[in-house]
Amino acid sequence: MPTDPSLRVVVAPCLCLAVAAAIVFELFTMSMRPAAAGLIVAPWDKLAHFAVYSAIAALLWVAAAG
Repeated sequence: MPTDPSLRVVVAPCLCLAVAAAIVFELFTMSMRPAAAGLIVAPWDKLAHFAVYSAIAALLWVAAAG
């Protein structure tokens, strides 16, 4: 099944931007819930923050720079 490379160039950044927007939207909606306060225990919450914000940064980097 041949794929058009120009289609991949257009779809990948749009998909990355959509996934990054979904993660940011989920962060805002989860922060409104009171149960989200103690979702991850204290030492691991810093690692979770690092992982989520690194994923957002990587997705936005791919969406912007290609």
